[in-house]
Parts: sequence; structure tokens; C-alpha cells
Amino acid sequence: MQDSKLLKILQRLSKEELKLLRKFLHSPVYNTNEGVTQLGLYLINLAPKWPSKKLAHRYVYAQLFPKEKYKDEKKRRLMNGLLEVVKAMLIYKRGGKYSISPFLDLLSAYLELNLYDEFESLYKTLVKQQAKTTLFDRRTLLYDYLLKEYRHLAITKQNKREQEPQLQALSESMDDLYLFTKLKCLCEMLNFQSFTTTEYHFDAINEAIIIYLESNWIHASPPVAIYYHVLRCFLDQKEGGHFEQLMTLLEKHKHQFTTLELQDINVFARNYCIRQANKGKLEYLEKLFVIYKLEIETATIFDNDIISLYDYNNVVRLSTRLNEIEWLENFIFTYKDAIDPAVKTDIFHFNLARLRFVQKRFNEAKDLLLKVNQKELFLTYDVKTTLLKTYYELDDIDNDAAFNNLVKNTRRQLANDTRMADVQRENYEYFLDFIHQIFKIDSSKSDKIKQLKTNIEASTALDKPWLLEKVNELLL
Repeated sequence: MQDSKLLKILQRLSKEELKLLRKFLHSPVYNTNEGVTQLGLYLINLAPKWPSKKLAHRYVYAQLFPKEKYKDEKKRRLMNGLLEVVKAMLIYKRGGKYSISPFLDLLSAYLELNLYDEFESLYKTLVKQQAKTTLFDRRTLLYDYLLKEYRHLAITKQNKREQEPQLQALSESMDDLYLFTKLKCLCEMLNFQSFTTTEYHFDAINEAIIIYLESNWIHASPPVAIYYHVLRCFLDQKEGGHFEQLMTLLEKHKHQFTTLELQDINVFARNYCIRQANKGKLEYLEKLFVIYKLEIETATIFDNDIISLYDYNNVVRLSTRLNEIEWLENFIFTYKDAIDPAVKTDIFHFNLARLRFVQKRFNEAKDLLLKVNQKELFLTYDVKTTLLKTYYELDDIDNDAAFNNLVKNTRRQLANDTRMADVQRENYEYFLDFIHQIFKIDSSKSDKIKQLKTNIEASTALDKPWLLEKVNELLL
């Protein structure tokens, strides 16, 4: 047992660590084998002298199992079992709340205990595993950096002057970790600044990073290159091709990022498209649609297989606006069960009604809308406004009373609803005023219709394109 890996590690442990190992041996979480417990306690009691006579394999076996004949296979199983408990103790002692990986913790322990053979063996295993499974995010970049740092320290601690101490690899890994973390932080700052009054200081170091990456991003790692282009999208008032580069890189490397990291990148890209569309660049709605489809394809839009109501409704609203009807129908039925179970039926009926409305299947839309329980704030008014549009499109005298009553009741509800922001309330009120005027206006009074059109164009009414479409139809 003298030359075993197990004993080499045990002989390097401090009194405190040996005391902790006793607790691990008795813990059912880490050990349930009584033989392993006996072997561990026997060996711990030999510290710190570790007499060689009492470490001979057959001698140890006889002490533990005096009535048994020596069995080498059983002895090996017990030693391997004890080694696993020792590793668990070392990981526990060096890990904790901010541990990146238990294997890195064990690698660090081997380095600290000067167990270089064990270090090399585990290091090679981790490098092989990393090559097969690495996905990009800050945690995996930090893992890569620490792995290279421990390798560098192992070489320098052994004074291997003939061996290059991995400085180039360590430096490049450090650059990746720093640039990724810094760029993402800057993107988060600018994103937050875009919808608040907060102002952040953009110092010379940040400027230097941008200048450096302007001509070097193409040689950077995927996470650094992607966040560089996200940052430039935020900074550049005029589009300089950075969004196209971002989407090209994202499509190429989408399977190299963790789900959470890909979600963050997609949110940045979405927000950029929304800002551009709000400036009147409607071509960015198509690009926003591409991002949503990418998120659905890679499942990054889901959280524990559930899509948020915000994202679900945005996908439906955008699809109808872009007339992606066939795709939308497939989306609504395919992801019905991805809606929060508490509101699944209502959300499904409402969005299917929106689809049927666009398809001009107005009776089906009306029946679906009347099934919706309007508890959610956005559902309350979106259902009512969609139902009003449906009544208008049906152009059936039987629906006239229902239309007028719904306008009247919705106005009253809006006036008494304290949950809604004033700006949002105003947009709904404009819509109610205009749709009611369109509904009852005399189609022969072209001057009044033209004035109504002017009023709608100057307003912030909800669903303005539909209102204008109906007014234009009256002018034909």
C-alpha cells in the first residue's frame, strides 16, 4: 500500500483534513460501505508516522477482517472506495459557494498538496472533456482560464525550466475572459441606459478596447466577436453593418453557447431591432422575426419548457403584421402546451382568434374571443378591441347592439381601471373613439371621412394601421 495513490494523498493531508475525513467516512451522503469506513479509520490512526510494517496489504487486510482469507479484489475495491471519499472531502474543503467545478477544486487540491502525478492525470482528463463539451458563457471561460492557470502553476512549482510554462495559452485565455466580461457588462449598461435616465461613464479603457477590436474582432473568439458587434449596435447611431455581422456570427455559432448565454444575446438583438423599428425602419421587423424563429429553433425562448406570455404574444403580433400566416398557425398549435398552464386555454383561444381575424374568418374569431376569461390586464382590453374589430368586419345588423354596448362598457372600465398607465389608457381611448366614429359615419360624407383620417394619423391610437385601412375603404 506504500506506493498507492491513496496513501500518497493521505500522507499529504493536514490534521484538520484527516479530522474532516473521519466525518466524511461516517456520512451516508459520501459513504455507505462499512469496509471503506474501517479502512479509512485504520489508516488515519497511523498518521503522522505511517509505519511501513502496518501498511503492507496483507497485514492491513488481516487487521480489518481477521477471520477472512486475503482477497486482493476486495482490498482494491475498498481502496478505490476510500479514494473517492478522500476526493469528495478535498473538493468540499476547497469548493464552496463560488466553486466553478468540483474537478477544478480537486485539481487545485492536488497542486496545493504537491501531488503532481495525480495533477497531470486529472489535468489531461479535464482537457479531453473540455474539448468535447465546452459551451461559451462566463463560467466556461473562467473554467478554461483556471485550468490553464493551474497548469502554469504546476510547471513553475516544479521548477521545470526546460518546459514552457503555458504563458501564451494563459494570456489568451485571460484576454478572452476579460474581453467577454467587459463587453457584456458594457452592453448591459447601454441597454439599461436606453430605457432609463441612468447615465454611465464610458472611459478611455473602454474606448481602447473598441479601437483594438475594430481591426481584430475577426481573429477573436466567438463570444468576444459577438459581444463586440452587440456593443457597436448600441453605440453606432447609423447602422454600420454590425447587426448583420452579429446575426451571421450568431447563426454560425449558436450551438456553441449555453442556453442562458444565447438567451442574453438574443434579447440584446431583439431590443436593437425594436428600437430601429420604432424609428420607422420597418425592415427591422423582418429581422426581429428571424431572431424569434432562431430562439424557437434553439429552444432558448423557453424557461423550463414554458414561453413567457410577453414573448408568446409578441411572436403572434409580429407574425400577423408580417403576414406569416402559415408559420403562425403551426406555431400556435405546436406550442399550445408551452404556455403557462394557469392561463393556457385563454391565451390559446385569444391568439387563435387573432389568427382567424387576419384570415378573415370573423365568425370563428368572434366565437373564440367570447370564450376568453379576461383576468389578465392585457387580455382584458386586447380581447375587447379585437372583438370590436370583428363586429365591425362582420357588418351584421345583429351585431350592432353588441358593438355599441362593448364600446360603452370598455370606456367605463378604462375610466375606472387604476392598473393602467395614463399613456396606455389614452391609446385605448383614441381607438374606441375612432372605431366608433368609423362605425357610424355616413359613407357619403367624404369631407368628414378625410378629417377623421387626418385625426387618426395625428393620434397615438392603438392599432392605427387597421383604423386607417378602414377609413380608406370608406373613401373608395
